[in-house]
Amino acid sequence: AGVKDADKAASIARDVADAAAREARALAKLELRLAAGKGGARATSSSDASAPATNDDVVARRRKHSVELTSRGKFVVTSRAAYARLRALYREHAPPCDGPAISEDSEEDDEGDDRDRFSSPAEKAFHRRLFALLLRYKSIHGYGFQASVGEEVFRALGAKLGVAHECFASPMNAHYGAFNGAFLDVDAPFGSAGDFFAVADRGGFRRGAYEANPPFVSGVMDAMVDAMELALTRADADAQPLTFAVFVPGWSDEPCWAKLTSSTFTRCRFVVAASEHAYRDGAAHQKSAKDAHRGSVYDSGVFILQSEKAAASDVGKRVAAEGGKRTENEIRRAMAAGKERADAAAAARAASERVRAGEAAAKEKEKEGGGGAAKKRKAKSDEEEDEEGDDGDGKKKKTAGGKKKESKAAKKRRKRREAKALEPPPPATLAVA
Repeated sequence: AGVKDADKAASIARDVADAAAREARALAKLELRLAAGKGGARATSSSDASAPATNDDVVARRRKHSVELTSRGKFVVTSRAAYARLRALYREHAPPCDGPAISEDSEEDDEGDDRDRFSSPAEKAFHRRLFALLLRYKSIHGYGFQASVGEEVFRALGAKLGVAHECFASPMNAHYGAFNGAFLDVDAPFGSAGDFFAVADRGGFRRGAYEANPPFVSGVMDAMVDAMELALTRADADAQPLTFAVFVPGWSDEPCWAKLTSSTFTRCRFVVAASEHAYRDGAAHQKSAKDAHRGSVYDSGVFILQSEKAAASDVGKRVAAEGGKRTENEIRRAMAAGKERADAAAAARAASERVRAGEAAAKEKEKEGGGGAAKKRKAKSDEEEDEEGDDGDGKKKKTAGGKKKESKAAKKRRKRREAKALEPPPPATLAVA
């Protein structure tokens, strides 16, 4: 079973990589067309290719809660909050070739086509970068691979371990300003340091504290552990403090699980039940803050790996305090906070659905039984009027308006008289002399 799961995971990883490569080629062509201008003419030089797009290339529209970007039949969307954050990241990390820096984002709650607002070369360059970024991650259909541990956990890791860098993230879900992303070509303008494995191969993880929550793919997780082991071995050789806080699914039959549990660098480890924590959704940049978390499908294993220098530091002593229980409890509480948010959002959605269902049922019931109810009300009204119109002896009684109202008894007598008047007279009889 383990071999089949590994083969399936490897197949999924290959499919994701192929889809990403196809979309990268398509985006490269699209960027060249955008750089050429609305007419679609080819760029004739490198300076032309890097020129900002025309005003109609990428159109940005602000809605009440989101920002929409469209170009050449393609459409992407992000929340207003995520848009502001990505804008801030781009302001800090935009490449010089994009031209002047963009202005700070305005929080005005306007809506519509912002062509005038976004008409400057800097704004157009930003929206081209943002459009390419969002379209790339949309194309791989893998928001499940982009989930993160959540704000509370990041804050706990920062306070407890000094973590300030994520090894597997994207500009949309990165908590810290420093992170590694899968696609350097679209991630770099928003602060990505490049692919984790490429950085590890260059010996980029020499010292510091890092968080790692990789895609839950067997081959990726196994390669990650190997890269960390090599980095920690080098850190020991150079007497450098290096820490990794690792979050993986509780798949005890996976090769990475065995490596993590048996590693000499593992200083603290524990398992959090699926029912006790949640992750921040990989599509949270398209959702409101209250709907950003979702409950975990699997148990999660938490491992803290440290070099000898890091283990001997104050950070290492805090990790090892009380046999690691204090660190475990703090991280557990932080992970549970995300679960509470996910449960609250689910309860709110369920309550809203019940209200809508009740309103729909009431309308349907009123629609189906409205005719019968109206007839009953009319019959009751007629009976009350008859009772008011009869004076007790069957005679008609004048109403307040001066008009006579016929009672039931009077109506019956009238009908009998009318029927009798229509009867033929009896045959005449001859007198006998």
